[in-house]
Amino acid sequence: MSEVFDGTVEVQDGGGNTTVLLDGGTGIVTAGSNGKDGEVSVRIAAGSDTIQLNASAGLVRAGGGGTDGVVEVRNAADVTAVLVTGQSTGAAGVYIGDGTGNPAIDLLSIGRIAVRQVLDGEARAPIVLEATSTASITAGCEGSAGIVKIRNESEEDSIVLDGAEGNLTVQRNLGGSLRPLLAF
Repeated sequence: MSEVFDGTVEVQDGGGNTTVLLDGGTGIVTAGSNGKDGEVSVRIAAGSDTIQLNASAGLVRAGGGGTDGVVEVRNAADVTAVLVTGQSTGAAGVYIGDGTGNPAIDLLSIGRIAVRQVLDGEARAPIVLEATSTASITAGCEGSAGIVKIRNESEEDSIVLDGAEGNLTVQRNLGGSLRPLLAF
């Protein structure tokens, strides 16, 4: 059996105040107001809240109750632009795409940040920051030589590590201009 209503459906508290409003004309569902904080919960079959919107806490929650949470933001072309996952196995993290379906930045719970670039049709990571037992910064990958530059306050290269040429250049600011101090 179904009921069809034209207009609005109001749910009121014991004092006659509307606290939930379903508006058929605008397609808007409102929970809260008239002295009541709004909250929406979506539960799995076992009864645990796995999606929760809580106005008083300013909270948007996904996951819990035995379910890993995932929040996905898609662009107008229906391509994942941002993915936040709370995986209990593997690497939970924030994944940011380039807008065409390729990964661009991975911020992983295992202590790794990878900045990706599509090279020869493959999403490689030419920049990786890793904070594990062997903390490292990697610049460069197959198809993309690594160059690390340290600049001064005038945005001039003071130290350059060039992976393509295998060079190290250190310059010093003398009298307003950079002078070579060390070059290998």
